[in-house]
Amino acid sequence: MRGAGIRKSLLRFGRGTDGAAALEFALVAPLLFALLFGIIVFGYAFALQNSLQELTADAARATVGGLSTTERQSLLDSYMAQASSQYVLLDASKLTYAATFTDGTAASIALNVNYDLTGSVVALLDSTLNMSMTTLSGSAYLVY
Repeated sequence: MRGAGIRKSLLRFGRGTDGAAALEFALVAPLLFALLFGIIVFGYAFALQNSLQELTADAARATVGGLSTTERQSLLDSYMAQASSQYVLLDASKLTYAATFTDGTAASIALNVNYDLTGSVVALLDSTLNMSMTTLSGSAYLVY
């Protein structure tokens, strides 16, 4: 008789649906939140890369007014110093850049700009997924 009571309780428990939605949410929620976090971080990284590339192209264009390599370098330095005011996603202290100027009939600039991702949300995702993504880089080449 006692076995029949346990059996009846198990059958009732098996047919019950109380709390099923909460259990399903508990199983699916971590995956959904991870997916949402990934989408947000990817969007942020994409926006950072776009801002960095725009900054690089604009900085190269800013040097056009210079008559000599020294003047062009000075224009580049002053433009990069003001970069954080024009590109709100970029922190000026995390920017590094190197420019190569050529003179002569085909005067040009080759500009490479790197952005350190340390301390950003992208670095958090990078440490979680071990993607080895520590910097973003942009480059521009302009013939005067």
